[in-house]
Amino acid sequence: MIQCVFLLGASGHAKMIIEVLRSQPTSYKIIACLDKTPKVDNLLGVKVIEETAEILSRFAQDRVHGLVAIGDNRQRSKLIKTLDSSGIQQAVAISKNAIVSASASIGPGTVVMPGAVIGASTVVGRGCIINTLSSIDHDGSIGDFVHVCPGCHVAGSVRIGEGVFLGTGSSVIDYIEIESWAIVGAGSTVIRNLAGAQTYVGSPAKSL
Repeated sequence: MIQCVFLLGASGHAKMIIEVLRSQPTSYKIIACLDKTPKVDNLLGVKVIEETAEILSRFAQDRVHGLVAIGDNRQRSKLIKTLDSSGIQQAVAISKNAIVSASASIGPGTVVMPGAVIGASTVVGRGCIINTLSSIDHDGSIGDFVHVCPGCHVAGSVRIGEGVFLGTGSSVIDYIEIESWAIVGAGSTVIRNLAGAQTYVGSPAKSL
């Protein structure tokens, strides 16, 4: 059954999601991209229309699923809650070029980009971005609204809290815990637990 989907957002990240959805043509049909202040009338051939309460209500009535196409974790979490309050279910978008273990669990509103790998018994929460060529090994726990940026590598049995941002090319060794809303800078290496919603950079990663 083909699921009709709309995107909330019309930026570069939305382009990536459009291509992920199009990689599964027998699963998804993209209806539109919504934006509060549209700057273009289409995105990769998908029409861009103004986001209004009336349109969200109509999509909810028609059982069109939504995906928030916003990279910023806090903004994405707010918009996902807006869709929840509108009665709109969240789609899950997994690229055909990603590798996701059959024993892994992917939450609603999450996007898994091309080349990403998610290992055995890993649980990924809702509204996450598992970005291009990133990897999460076995038995991981990824909280809601996390962004694992391109080229990140997360080893086995890592616990990542809500809203964490792992910058491009960062690495996390096994059995690490990262508390909610922490930011790990690009290219950093996490070799000990990170406590607190702070920014951590370097190899090994240290608080700024």
